[in-house]
Amino acid sequence: MGSNSELERNIVFSVRKRLVMGAIVAVAISAAAYVLSVPVRGTVEYHKKEYAAWERGKMNWLADRLPWFVQRMYLQMREKQLRFHGEALRQSGHTNDLTELCD
Repeated sequence: MGSNSELERNIVFSVRKRLVMGAIVAVAISAAAYVLSVPVRGTVEYHKKEYAAWERGKMNWLADRLPWFVQRMYLQMREKQLRFHGEALRQSGHTNDLTELCD
């Protein structure tokens, strides 16, 4: 009887070990997929993503709650980022109508 319960514990431990290993593998695969799907800085996809984010108002929810002088700095930074990413897209010959990126 003693060896039977020991066998059952070994089986349960083996199943748990496989479940934990499977969960670790799933997390690792998900992390790798995320890292590989992020656009590389300097590529057209990167500039498209950044331009669209700044055009939509990347931090409008926060900027509305800040003092006026901080809002002004944010708006200046936003304009600078829009010009930078827009110019990079134009230079790459990707598009002349940047508003289509924000849809």
